[in-house]
Formats: sequence, structure tokens, C-alpha cells
Amino acid sequence: RGWEDGLLAFAKSRVRSVCPYAGGELELLDDVLMLPEVSVVIIHGTNDALVPISMSRDIVKGASGAISLVELEGAGHMPVLENPADFVDLVKAQVDRMVAARLDYFTFLN
Repeated sequence: RGWEDGLLAFAKSRVRSVCPYAGGELELLDDVLMLPEVSVVIIHGTNDALVPISMSRDIVKGASGAISLVELEGAGHMPVLENPADFVDLVKAQVDRMVAARLDYFTFLN
């Protein structure tokens, strides 16, 4: 419990384009990554004209915790709208990968 507040704050920041979190979005991300059993995947289009892909690369390089970047070759700022089926498949694959890693970890512990 507790991760829900971080997720809600992040979602609100995206809707309002203002981060309600006192430390800003990057501080929110760092705090979320410090929670136990949390993984973050950033999905970013390589042809995003609004937010350069380099920003996501820098965030991943500078973050401490389980964070990864999936670069969608040729996608723009809204890959979920540009190609919804592929985007959903990508998200499902990422979730499946994370779940499998957790199952492997818990199997190892037992």
C-alpha cells in the first residue's frame, strides 16, 4: 500500500500539466522508484516533436531503481493514438515480463 498515492499524483500531473507533488515530477519518480517491488517503464516515440527522446534517455540514466526505456521507432508524441493495437501489445509484453521476473524471484526464494 502507498504506491496508489504516487500513481494518482502522477496521473493528476499529466491531466493538469502541473505536478501536485511538492518535489516535482522527477522527485515523484525517484520516490516511486524507492518503493519496494516497483518497476517503471517509459515508452517514448523516437519521432516525438514535443518531448525529445533524449529527455527520457537522461531520466533513465539518472534514475536510481528499476526503470527502463522502450523506444518506439518512428512513433511521435502519442504512440497510443498512432497505433493503439501495437501500443497495447507492447504494454502487455512489458507487464508479462515484469510478472515473470517476480515469479522467478519468488520461486527462487522458496
